[in-house]
Amino acid sequence: MGALKSGLSGAQLPGLWIECTGFIRPRAIQLSLCVIVTSIAKNNMKSSNRFWIVASVVYFLIILSIMLLADMGKFVNFSLAQPPYDKVGHFVLYGIASFLCHRATGKKMMSVFNYPIPFGPALFTIFTAGEELLQAILPNRTASIEDFFASFAGILVFYWIGEVWDRKKGKRSRSQ
Repeated sequence: MGALKSGLSGAQLPGLWIECTGFIRPRAIQLSLCVIVTSIAKNNMKSSNRFWIVASVVYFLIILSIMLLADMGKFVNFSLAQPPYDKVGHFVLYGIASFLCHRATGKKMMSVFNYPIPFGPALFTIFTAGEELLQAILPNRTASIEDFFASFAGILVFYWIGEVWDRKKGKRSRSQ
């Protein structure tokens, strides 16, 4: 958070850090929105990234809403939220989030032990691990390593699909 905060001055976005407080879920939502507001305020965002950023934030809010409803026990009688169907949900929901997050971050890469790792999917993997750990302490939820692996598989597969899609899109634009 320090890196984000140091990039802003009070004159650019007054009250931004006051608004970025709250409980676990609201802070995650507000932190995502703060990152977007920071990008817009600093004009570092390409117009082609705007779509992906907006889509990523909207989707992130949808996922957080689903998580909040599940945390409150609203999906207890929902058959698709029960094993084994929940694994498919983890795979697809988290995979789409990875796809969107990778594009929203401009397909930035980071280096971990000299290996290039996509920043967006890595960030969402950390979020996924945190969510599974949080489930261990919530009364209406159960943590599951299988859910994490299904989520992680979705993150990897949808990242790969995005890379293949980009290559095919690149070939199509070069041939025109």
